[in-house]
This record gives sequence, C-alpha cells and structure tokens, in this order.
Amino acid sequence: MKKWIAVFCMLFCCWGRAEASGHITGVSYGVNQAGQLRVVIESNQPLPYEMKILEGEAHVFVKGTLAASIAPVYHPRESTHVKTVRFQKTTNGTLIHIHTDENPTLADFKIFSLKADTITKRPNRIVIDVAPVFTRGYRVGGGLKGKRITLDPGHGGTDPGTHGLETGLKEKEVTLPLAFRVKKILTQKGATVYLTRLSDRDVYGPDATDQQELQARVDVAEKSGSDLFLSIHCNASTDRSVGGYSTYYTPKTPYDKRFAAILQKELMTTANVPDRGIYDSGLYVNRKSTMPSALVECLFMTNAREEQLLLSDSFLDKIAEAIARGIEQFEK
Repeated sequence: MKKWIAVFCMLFCCWGRAEASGHITGVSYGVNQAGQLRVVIESNQPLPYEMKILEGEAHVFVKGTLAASIAPVYHPRESTHVKTVRFQKTTNGTLIHIHTDENPTLADFKIFSLKADTITKRPNRIVIDVAPVFTRGYRVGGGLKGKRITLDPGHGGTDPGTHGLETGLKEKEVTLPLAFRVKKILTQKGATVYLTRLSDRDVYGPDATDQQELQARVDVAEKSGSDLFLSIHCNASTDRSVGGYSTYYTPKTPYDKRFAAILQKELMTTANVPDRGIYDSGLYVNRKSTMPSALVECLFMTNAREEQLLLSDSFLDKIAEAIARGIEQFEK
C-alpha cells in the first residue's frame, strides 16, 4: 500500500503550486436517491482528484490538505456494505480509503465535482456515491399492523427547546407527553412504536455535539428497522402574533413529501390557526433517516393563545389523534 501512496504523490506533484492552497474544509455522509452511501467532500476551491481500486479498496486521492477538525475514520450507519471511510494525510494531499465488505470495482462508484454556488452558499464539493445499492428495509402501505414507527420527542435533558412567554412552559415538556399519546393510539392499532427518549434526558448524553445528539435520535429508528420516523416539536418567533402548524421533510424517498402533506392536513383540523404549510428542508433528522420521515412544529409557544392550548391536556389529545390519523392514512 505504501508503494501506491508514493505513486499517487508523484502523480499529483505535476499539478503545480497553484493548487497548493486547496483545503478540504468539511465532510458529510448521507444516502442518495438510489439508496447508496454518499460521501460529500467540501473544499475552499475546486480540487483535482483521482480514484483507483487498490488492494480491495477504493482509493480517492484529493489534491488538498485535510482540516484538523475532520474525523479521520467514519463507520457508516447509512450502509451495510461499507465498513469504513478513512482519511489519510499525505505529503501532497489527502488519500481517502473506502473499505467495503466485498471486492469493489470502479463501476461500483460514481464520483463527480460540483462548483461553489453563491446563491445557496454551498462550497466546492466532490461527491462520491458508493454502490451496490443499499436495499431499504422500510415498508409503506398495508395498514398499521406490524409497522415499526419511531417517534422523536424533540429536545429533552439539557436542551429545553423553546418556551412559552406567559407561563414559561418548556418545549420538552410538551413534546414528550405528546409522543406518549401518539404511541398509545398507534400501539392500540397494531403498530410497534419506539421513542427516542422515555424521560427528560439527552438521547446521546449531556456532553454531545448537536450532530451527535441528532444522530442518536436517527439511530433509534435505524437500529429498530423502523418503517417511519416522526420528530415532534413546537415553534417560536420573535413576533408574538405568529402562529400555526408547519411540517418539514427532505425528499430522500418517494414518500417523504406525501407523509408531510398528510400530517399537515390532519393537524389543521385541531384548531382555527394559520396553515403554514409543508417545507422541503435539510433538517438533520429528516435528511439522515433512511425511511420516510417528517418533523412537525405543533403551534408557536411564543403565541399567547397557542401557549394556552399547549397547556391543555385535552388539546394535546387532539394533536395526538391528528398525528395518529395522519400516520394511519399514510400507511393505508
């Protein structure tokens, strides 16, 4: 392997000094539309790269230095066939090892670059998609009986979320009892329901980064083999007159948008409040979960009327019934 690394270094020296200031500034992992592991390498400028298959691994050499903040080894949760993605600093750049559980060929990988986009404020990127296609385990349709559903009561523990301005009611004090109510209804209808937390606690732990905490919530759905994932939240605004329901999704499966639309429609039956609609967003729990998912914002705690509604047990029952109806309707 050392021999090949040396060959890589000699090969890329000819690119000249103009690219010596190139830096890999970030790395993210996800699942593309085909269900494949996607590795996205962000950089401060376009970086030359080359891929080879060496000693049973995919080796991608990128002519750019690696930021110290980037974890050198990643064990993908998004894929069952990719064991590790490892970043190795070399004299002339960065060598990325992608180790799979079988002997890969170049046909098992797709690599391409994307230029920086000033409108969306996205940097230069190198994208690596890794086949073979990851077969999703989720099921859609056929009713609730036997379905596995993960409910994520937003916040908890050291993170209270937002709060009401009249009573000080905390978001975490609404989302957990709401999730328990939804679970009870769905369980009675034959679904198996998992909660990311069962008490007022952090899911990952009190010292977690935001990413670690959010990933820990997604992991509950992934490890349980859930068919559906729903994160439950309440909203807030500096304008106390703003109110209503909204629902967020990421279109990573053919079903996310439909799931969000059904939930939003059912939530709007609970009260005469503004319909803020559904939004295609990059929220972490939606983006990283491999099954259909959504995130609901159940009214605004900064709106005095809606804060009072959220204090009412009977109104929480209404919201829970609406969410459960939406899930049942989606699974028909």
